[in-house]
Amino acid sequence: MNLLEMSFAGSVMVLAILIIRALAINRLPKRTFLILWGIAAARLLLPLSIPSPFSVYSVLDGQPLGTAATDVPQAAGTLPAGAVEPVATAPPSAGGGFAAWWSIWAVGAVVCALVFAIAYWNCRRAFRFSLPVENDFVRNWLRDHRLRRSISIRQSGRFSTPLTYGVFRPVILMPDSAKWEDAKPLQYVLAHEYIHIRRFDAVAKFVLIAAVCVHWFNPLVWLMYLLANRDIELSCDEAVVRLFGENKRADYARTLIGMEEARSGFAPLCSSFSKNAIEERITAIMKVKRASIWAACIAVILVAGFTTVLATSRDTKADYEPIDGRPMLEALMVEGYQDQTVSEFNNALSEWRSQHPVKNDDMRWRYGDVTEEESNFIWTTLKASLLPQLRFSYGQDLVGKGVKNLSVELAYGIAYQCDPDTVTVGERDTVISNVVNDIHSFWYGTDIEVLAEMTSDEVRSKVDEIIARDNTDKVTISIVEEYFECKTPATRHWF
Repeated sequence: MNLLEMSFAGSVMVLAILIIRALAINRLPKRTFLILWGIAAARLLLPLSIPSPFSVYSVLDGQPLGTAATDVPQAAGTLPAGAVEPVATAPPSAGGGFAAWWSIWAVGAVVCALVFAIAYWNCRRAFRFSLPVENDFVRNWLRDHRLRRSISIRQSGRFSTPLTYGVFRPVILMPDSAKWEDAKPLQYVLAHEYIHIRRFDAVAKFVLIAAVCVHWFNPLVWLMYLLANRDIELSCDEAVVRLFGENKRADYARTLIGMEEARSGFAPLCSSFSKNAIEERITAIMKVKRASIWAACIAVILVAGFTTVLATSRDTKADYEPIDGRPMLEALMVEGYQDQTVSEFNNALSEWRSQHPVKNDDMRWRYGDVTEEESNFIWTTLKASLLPQLRFSYGQDLVGKGVKNLSVELAYGIAYQCDPDTVTVGERDTVISNVVNDIHSFWYGTDIEVLAEMTSDEVRSKVDEIIARDNTDKVTISIVEEYFECKTPATRHWF
């Protein structure tokens, strides 16, 4: 998947989460939405494509996450020696517009990353002026809330609300205005920040920032960043209420309102106690209810369905499942087909395909066991009628044959020119077969060490000689793609 495909897929997921969030923000466990945001972030950052027949792209039969291959009949039987299936044409080299787009993207990503880095650096500078808090309340609280990571509680006059920062050595930073003698609100505040630390929310925020920097041009990704941060706070609020009991919801809400009166500034990678929309948080706190098994089951089904439908790509397996091509052989390989003109044969082929449509143009054909005559018909006649050019390649690894680190490869794409209304299929196929077989004879009939020493000009001259000899006044073969490589520790030839 390329960047735009990843951004498109992520946007679809963000829109779906927005709808789910609007309908069920206070009906499902808040961690449900954190999982959904995490799946969306993974889709935005990981260039992986997991096909699924249940993907929305499979259902719509669209291809936003992939491109179709060429319609190529494929024989299961034996093809002419040395022949291989056609390979996809190399994409054109990037033009000025393409290079300009990537330059703009790179500048935007760097600027975005610098904005977040500078903001966090400024916060870190302020963190250095904080002082550790030493009193009985803090010591008792730390003793009761131990983790494998060492937690410290510090205090600073540079921040007006509590926040948490750090991953390996997390710190809960309290403002100077904290009243340590008032234990009840402090219990709520510290519990909230402790949940941030226990859940590694700093790492989650880093992932969100990475998604924003990569997809800075996508406004939906920015919206995801804002709402995912908000849902992190809502999930912690829900955990605190369930920890202290539903009868403490009003007390916790009042603590939250008090903290909101002194809001902190922009602090990326930090979890602030009162950072997000206060109205939504208060509403969510007052609607927290006892965990329901039904709500949990619905959340699990929702996450599983969301992942299966939106986090996967179009299933291309069905596109490549071979279909029975025997009826095509029986319909087209009739007695005397070689005497038909190229136009007559192509019209018959078009009529057969119109009566037997396939779902996609990149279906593969299976013919089962074929005779040599049928194999030649598939390789030469059908492909010459279906494709603008025939491509074949030869490769020979010389390692183990007395020559170390040496390999040669020859690949060609050939096209034919003729008058389709006067030239017969047999005349066309004869010329094509002669060229293919003669190049094959040149490749395998030449001593391999001699071939390895040939330059690209010498190889091209030999192939041009073969084509000139095999061409007729009715059918002309030309090389439209060519590649020759002789690779040793010191030499490499291209043309």
